Amino acid sequence: MNVYFTRHGETKDNKQKILIGQKEIPLTENGKSQAIKLKKHIENSRIYFDTCYSSPLKRAIETAQIICGHDKIQIVPEISEIDVGIASEKVCDDFLLEYPQFYHIGYYPDLNYPGGESLNEFFKRCSTWINNTVLNISNQDKSYFIIGHAGCINTMMHSIFSIPLIHYQAFHFEHCLLTHIKILFEKNYIKPEIIAFNSQYA
Repeated sequence: MNVYFTRHGETKDNKQKILIGQKEIPLTENGKSQAIKLKKHIENSRIYFDTCYSSPLKRAIETAQIICGHDKIQIVPEISEIDVGIASEKVCDDFLLEYPQFYHIGYYPDLNYPGGESLNEFFKRCSTWINNTVLNISNQDKSYFIIGHAGCINTMMHSIFSIPLIHYQAFHFEHCLLTHIKILFEKNYIKPEIIAFNSQYA
């Protein structure tokens, strides 16, 4: 099995280091260009997907539509970004000054964002979806493309590689770069391997 991940294209709030969470916000022109560039890379590399999955948030759907086409996307509510509650639209550094425990959120997985989700709740919905829908031995010869957010891709990577959430900030995903995981199925477990991470291309 091959699983490809990409984070949606850039938004205005990403540029300004503002927490977004589940707020709806479109791509910038640069974000659209990033998606077009990735589409060309996928075509030139002859990468094939059996299924393209997207978060339901506008910035992910726009990215998915540019890359995969409007009629080839399956929308997955479970891989929406973490709900950051009242932190949405706050400058990241300002929020962390007010709530410094979120600097190391992996140490406090049951701590909810004020009015939002905890890391454990977020991890459970993302990991349950990928384990039940994608990581099934009946899919072992298939190729999947998942277009999401830094947070949801991070949680799925932690699930695939059985990494404790205390290391939640181990991965950082750039906009519209490709991460490729190859997965082999053994008797009672999966054997994942990172083929490319935040893959750069011309």
